[in-house]
Amino acid sequence: MSLIRWQPMRELDLLHQQMDRLFEGLAERDFPMLSMNGELKWMPAIGLQETDHEVILKAQIPGIEAKDLDVQVSPEAVMLKVVGPW
Repeated sequence: MSLIRWQPMRELDLLHQQMDRLFEGLAERDFPMLSMNGELKWMPAIGLQETDHEVILKAQIPGIEAKDLDVQVSPEAVMLKVVGPW
């Protein structure tokens, strides 16, 4: 039987890598992220419907009331920003 040297720092590094992979997988599946200007931002699930007279955007933002949202619309984009007590 041979002795194997225990390397605690290597094991901690391996644990750190595994935890990173775990949380990255959860974030990608449950909380879609976009990288914009080096910042990570959460993107809610949205539905977009166009009629003859209007475009309807529905966003799922659990726990946020409509009065706590700042909605900005431009020809290129729609931005939803939480302005409430968050």
